[in-house]
Amino acid sequence: MIYTATGSHRYEVTFTGRGGHSFQNFGIPNPIHAMGRAIAQIAEFQVPDEPKTTFNVGVIQGGTSVNTISGSASMLVDLRSDSEEELNRLDEELHKVIELAVEEENARWDVSKPQIKVQIEGRGVRPAGGTAKGLCDRESSIPGGRTAGGLNRSIGMRVVQMRISRSVWESRQSLLEEVEKKTESIPFRNGTSQKKHGLDHREICF
Repeated sequence: MIYTATGSHRYEVTFTGRGGHSFQNFGIPNPIHAMGRAIAQIAEFQVPDEPKTTFNVGVIQGGTSVNTISGSASMLVDLRSDSEEELNRLDEELHKVIELAVEEENARWDVSKPQIKVQIEGRGVRPAGGTAKGLCDRESSIPGGRTAGGLNRSIGMRVVQMRISRSVWESRQSLLEEVEKKTESIPFRNGTSQKKHGLDHREICF
């Protein structure tokens, strides 16, 4: 049973500059160096254990050869948290360190040289949040997960989700009856069934 939706913010961050030859044009701001500065600061983020909050630079791109100052560099960043407040705090910190990295790279070289610019584009947002704790007192409850429940919460629905394999569904009908008793006051909103790893997993949203 999943009672907390893990929210996520994803970004594609692109650093651009003039580019040139690594020897002939040495001394101009370097987009890859600017991105490296940003990644180094992201790696130092401090996040709480609870609510679980994470960050990751998952993909980096840039450069054409070893002796070329690249004209661009990009990275994909993933931020996640079980708390919307922590997720927004981390998001704000990410934007700050990216802008700071660009400022530092530009300041490192002659200010008369072409400057580095950065573009931050969103690549997906999922809200975080929890629901009625009294409905989820089983030891088998899962505190967080990136599920469709986050979308339902974003429009004000109260959500509890269960993923039950076919074998459990068939042999423990009493489990469903127990859940129905505990959720009498919460309207049944949605039920889906999907095949996963050869088993029928049913996901129920209240």
